[in-house]
Amino acid sequence: MKALSPRDRALVSFLLATGARISEALGIQEDDISPLAGHYAIQLLGKGNKKRTVYYEKKVSFADLGSRMAITNRIRRASKRALGRSLSAHCMRHTFATRMIAAGKSLTAVSRYLGHSSVAITGDLYVHDDLTWDDLK
Repeated sequence: MKALSPRDRALVSFLLATGARISEALGIQEDDISPLAGHYAIQLLGKGNKKRTVYYEKKVSFADLGSRMAITNRIRRASKRALGRSLSAHCMRHTFATRMIAAGKSLTAVSRYLGHSSVAITGDLYVHDDLTWDDLK
C-alpha cells in the first residue's frame, strides 16, 4: 500500500492547523481565499450553511482530491500503517480544538472558530477537567 500523496498530506496539515471539517476544506473556492499580511483568510461554508473564517499560511485548493469518504479512508489506512491505529480526518479537528483549549485559548473563541452553534457543545467535547486533592485543599 502506498503512503499519502503530497496533496493528501497538505490536506491533513490544513485540517490540523485550522480545525476545518473535511467537507469545508473540499468546498474551498478561489474566491474564498483572501491574502493578508503573511497568511490567508479562508472563508468556509459549514454545517447549516454557516460561513466562518479560518487562517492559514498558504493558499490552498483541495477540490480535486476525491470524495470526503475516499479521503477519510486514505487517511485511516495511512495512519494505521504509520501509528498502528486508525485515525479519521475528523480527528484532526478534535486535535486542533484540544490544542487550542490546552494552550489557554478562550472556550468561546474556540467555539466560534470551529463554527459550533453553542459554547456548551465545545465545552462538552473538549474540556476534560477533574478536580484533584490539591485543588480541593
